[in-house]
Amino acid sequence: MIHRHTVPVLLVAVLLAGPATAAAAAAAGGSPEAVARVEAAIEAARSTFLDGDPKGALKRYREILRNEAAAPGVPIRVRTRAYAGIMELAPYLGDTSLFTTGNLAARSLVSEEAKALGAGSADRVPGLIEAANGYLRSSQPAPERKQLEEVVRVLGVAYGERHASLAVPLVRLANAYITDEAKPQVARAALDRAAGLELPGAPDEARTRSAIQAALGDHAVVFGAAGSGDAYYREAWRLLAASSPDAAVREYGVPMPLHVNIPAEPFASMKGSDYYAAGSVTMTFTVRADGHLDDVAVLAKDTPVAGLPTPVVQAFRRARYRPRLADGAPVATTGEKYTLNFGQD
Repeated sequence: MIHRHTVPVLLVAVLLAGPATAAAAAAAGGSPEAVARVEAAIEAARSTFLDGDPKGALKRYREILRNEAAAPGVPIRVRTRAYAGIMELAPYLGDTSLFTTGNLAARSLVSEEAKALGAGSADRVPGLIEAANGYLRSSQPAPERKQLEEVVRVLGVAYGERHASLAVPLVRLANAYITDEAKPQVARAALDRAAGLELPGAPDEARTRSAIQAALGDHAVVFGAAGSGDAYYREAWRLLAASSPDAAVREYGVPMPLHVNIPAEPFASMKGSDYYAAGSVTMTFTVRADGHLDDVAVLAKDTPVAGLPTPVVQAFRRARYRPRLADGAPVATTGEKYTLNFGQD
């Protein structure tokens, strides 16, 4: 299973799908009053989760889908926000089946909006990104890429093939390939295209150019020789630090997982070979300046596992991280942690 703990801050800020546009809501028969009721209920459910009660939040989200979200006049994009909330709970409840219902909703969202708005409408973009975010949460890079490719196609038709709006979707598309350690040439082509867009004068131009350079560094770490991402990372830091040194520290001051492919092999229990342990194991390791990992070990466990399966150790040794940058230079970071959660088999 491919694990992705994070997405670059810039991409999260730009790509989180918001409420439906007026045109999209009208095309889908949306009622402002009905939408407001659903959004208020979703905020209340999320508050329940943030207060430390994921089971209570799950119950509330399911009530929303049965009641408020099922009312006439609620567009599917608003309904899928409740599914997105459910998917967010999955890791905390140890129930990956919750991802399935969310991804089914994502497929319905894309299909219904294509029919209501037209396949080439730019008003589809927030819904496509919402679907991509759902696949990201459930670590499914292939369908995530499909949605992002459609975003790039729609924006290119609507605004032109060199429009600045294509930059962030192209970087995220490349990131989905990098995380999956798949199709390096396709990922690089997306990044080269992003670098050639007409960005001068665009909002957040420095942050966007910095994100493109950082992604080129990530591509080099995952697919290239050790140290081949250094120049890209230095340039990413320079571009962002020139406009905001604090932003550069926030964006690049901690290591970030790029590719961690953990095999779906359970941990053997100390009860014997017929049992598998449920719970979590926290790994610790050093992220080297070249993005490779050293000193992989078990830091903590909340269940009596007999040992760490060899494929898991090997997976961590093959993992790749974006290294921490200090004044633009990649540096090693000791004591990094990664928690594996697994269920009873």
